[in-house]
Amino acid sequence: MRVRSGSRKLSAAAVAVLVLLGTVAVVLASFALAGFPYRGQEPTQLIWAEVIFLVLLLAIPLFR
Repeated sequence: MRVRSGSRKLSAAAVAVLVLLGTVAVVLASFALAGFPYRGQEPTQLIWAEVIFLVLLLAIPLFR
């Protein structure tokens, strides 16, 4: 069975949307657990780890 190129594009878009929603869920969960870093507070290591994780997840599809 041959796979149409349109379905590949659709599945890639679906994966991109799922990754985006997953990272948003992780960030919102961290705010719920650790609290929002106000200007007077030092940003927690958890926030920086999530930023790095988000950048990695967004960069992976670029290098496939």
